[in-house]
Amino acid sequence: MEVLRDLNAKQAEAVEHFENAILVIAGPGTGKTKVITHRIAHLIRHHNILPEQILAVTFTNKAAQEMLDRVMEQNLVDSDNSLGVRIHTFHAFCVSLIREYTSEIGLPRNFAIFDQEMQDAILIECIREQHTSQFNFLLPSLRDIVGSYKSKFGDLDSDITEFETYSGRKITDRDEIEAILDLISTYQAKLDSHHALDFTDLIAKSVRLLKQNLIVRERYQRELKFILVDEYQDINEPQYELLKLLCRQPENNLMAVADSDQSIYSWRGSDPKFINQFKADYHPKVVKLTDHYRCHKNILDAAR
Repeated sequence: MEVLRDLNAKQAEAVEHFENAILVIAGPGTGKTKVITHRIAHLIRHHNILPEQILAVTFTNKAAQEMLDRVMEQNLVDSDNSLGVRIHTFHAFCVSLIREYTSEIGLPRNFAIFDQEMQDAILIECIREQHTSQFNFLLPSLRDIVGSYKSKFGDLDSDITEFETYSGRKITDRDEIEAILDLISTYQAKLDSHHALDFTDLIAKSVRLLKQNLIVRERYQRELKFILVDEYQDINEPQYELLKLLCRQPENNLMAVADSDQSIYSWRGSDPKFINQFKADYHPKVVKLTDHYRCHKNILDAAR
């Protein structure tokens, strides 16, 4: 299949972009996934980039599978090459990284991953054990407080003067802070006893490993020549830091595809400000997709 066939002019401009950073601003129905999958094919077929040198990341297993299916089913590249491309969620990519370097992180190779349901069960257990009335939060808020703290600080700091949730709420009451620190300590001890990581740990420990271990960082920067990010508007600070550590300098072959009008993960730290941060850090070429193939104008206007 000819990679550029059936692409409009702006889609083709984004797909044909080769080296250095590119930011694609794309609303609903403008072909965001199409641009990513066709650019993967273009890199392989026209620039002889090895499939395993390409990393595409997104936020859900469904989106990652759809991306892989499109690459394979539309015959954009042959089946062997399509299977070689690293198409993952952020968390799945970090799992593979951590499993390769468990000894450096201090984990057994058979470490467990606790999903949100298990995380909530452990938090409830910790609250009951503490016999405290300090927690005036719903469980999702408490989970976000713990995740936000672990992402930013990692180790417990008894001198902390305030907490800030992913939603921006600040907690400054000393009794509340001490109760939360005790909760995090108990929660983390339970995870450690199970040799387990939660979803926050997957990103945070990957970031720390890449920061602290130059050999590992240089290996991934050498192997991953091109990185493509789907739904970039949903990125949070730890994920942004992860991408910076993976992206090789000075090439900055990083593609971000974003809809600045939508962000569904603001509850866990995603912020459209990272679109502006991307522009400041990488000085990317900017391509705007404006032709809509799925939504009528009145629906698009309502979505904004």
